[in-house]
Amino acid sequence: MYLLLQTMNEGKIWMETDEQASLATEARNDDQKLASSSTSNEGSTILPSHFSPGEYDIICARGSHVKKHPGNKFYQSIIEEAAPRYGASQGKLAKSIIVSAIIDTIRGLTPQGGFVKPAGRQWIEIGNKNAREKVSQALRDQLHSQYRSSAKSKREKKDEANARMNDNLDAFVQSNQFVSDRMSTLTNAIENNTHTQSDAELEELMSRVNLEILHELSGSRHSDEPGVSEPREGGLEEPKTQK
Repeated sequence: MYLLLQTMNEGKIWMETDEQASLATEARNDDQKLASSSTSNEGSTILPSHFSPGEYDIICARGSHVKKHPGNKFYQSIIEEAAPRYGASQGKLAKSIIVSAIIDTIRGLTPQGGFVKPAGRQWIEIGNKNAREKVSQALRDQLHSQYRSSAKSKREKKDEANARMNDNLDAFVQSNQFVSDRMSTLTNAIENNTHTQSDAELEELMSRVNLEILHELSGSRHSDEPGVSEPREGGLEEPKTQK
């Protein structure tokens, strides 16, 4: 009888032990499923159902409403400030440090969120890998945008300078009677004799006019200096050769 009771007790213990082991295995499986679902998409984390993006959270999505979000505006200001240092940094390590500092700044201001994006009715934090890619791309885009703005500004300034120079040249030609007459003579000669004169003759004509204008300008500037002859008066004549 004692042996029978002992055998029954041992069997009961074995059954209880088996049941506990089964429950422990189910619990481990549940933990693994939860960990798998919360760390899917290369390190992304599913946030609590009550989560809502705050003023420092970065919404990783598209649309005008996303750009207007306070966190995204703050993020853009950080990118604009850090882009010059990022562009001037030498080597991957220096650039990586800047990227890490930006990510740490954002997550330090919003520990429950950070770089978030919608996933159905919930939000997920995109994880370190995706956050680094996003920040690095934003810095490169900002540098490219600043370069294009600088190049455009330089072109505009150059065009303005050229326009002012042309205006000044036109004003000078109109104010100087000698230059104005020579330009009018040259224009009439080209328009009226294009079909009767060769290209070489027209080129020689333009060269003579240019020389006469240069002589006029030189004479106007140094008219008081001794030994400087006054410019010729009259039309476009061939230079006389001395025999």
